[in-house]
Amino acid sequence: MQDGRPGDAALTLASMSRLRPGRRTAAILAILLLLAVAGSDLLIAGFWLSHPMLTAIVSALVVVVLSVAVIEVVLSRRSERALANSRPDSAHGTCRGS
Repeated sequence: MQDGRPGDAALTLASMSRLRPGRRTAAILAILLLLAVAGSDLLIAGFWLSHPMLTAIVSALVVVVLSVAVIEVVLSRRSERALANSRPDSAHGTCRGS
């Protein structure tokens, strides 16, 4: 669990930037897809109302893509923590205060 320390946000951004480029791209595309679908509801709401089957399929696909992106990030962080916890303390380096 996190303590709410000031460096936690930086650690989160750092772990996101350490994702493999393909995974990072997939996460960004998932967010953009969600924004595009939400924006299209404002612009072409009549289309979505008149095509309920397509609306259901698109919304299910958006949920799947977002779920996969979140699961990838969580698994990546978990493996990083496991790797960090398996190292001896001397392997973490001595220049923490700089």
